[in-house]
Amino acid sequence: MTKFCVFDLDGTLLNTLGNIGGNMNRALEDFGIEPFPLEQYRYFVGNGSRNLTERALAARGKLTPEFFEEFYPHFFAIYEAVPDRGVTVYDEIETLLSALKERGIRLAVCTNKPNAAAQKSVAGFFDEGTFDDVIGAVDGMALKPAPDGVLSLLAKHGISPEEAAFIGDSDVDMLTACAAGVRGFGAAWGFRTAEELEKAGATALLSHPLELLEHI
Repeated sequence: MTKFCVFDLDGTLLNTLGNIGGNMNRALEDFGIEPFPLEQYRYFVGNGSRNLTERALAARGKLTPEFFEEFYPHFFAIYEAVPDRGVTVYDEIETLLSALKERGIRLAVCTNKPNAAAQKSVAGFFDEGTFDDVIGAVDGMALKPAPDGVLSLLAKHGISPEEAAFIGDSDVDMLTACAAGVRGFGAAWGFRTAEELEKAGATALLSHPLELLEHI
């Protein structure tokens, strides 16, 4: 019996690609670096903001330790100023969350997004009380695909892995689910491909959010 559903945030609950890519492009342009088409950011996101920055700079041949330390704080300041510009909730997500709560299933978010930004996004796009917990990137906790965040949520709420499911849109999320010993459902409406989700060990692929109800 499923008692707990943990969701990734960007690309699963929220369509943030334009926001993330737009903010990075603004930072790149400030340094005279050619920006990227927004679609390319589908393959840069997923492992936290530092990895996003490394991938973007490497793709332009600009990644050095010294330049990274100059560039990253500039990008992060831009991002922090407008963390939710252009962001939308994916279709059917609010209906799905309501249906899960009606079944008595507790809900949480586990994301590699910086914790303060994650808390702000969830509070800004979802009614208070929708989620029982939210955890983003915090000092001292390994990012996904390490299972630390998911396991800490399970321990906090007294849930066994067999009673939980993790829903996300990338290989990082499916690897996280496998490492935590929970079922992993691939959100095929998100940033990455169904093939990637399958190869990373998804229990099942979801073509749209409400399809999760058939598996819970």
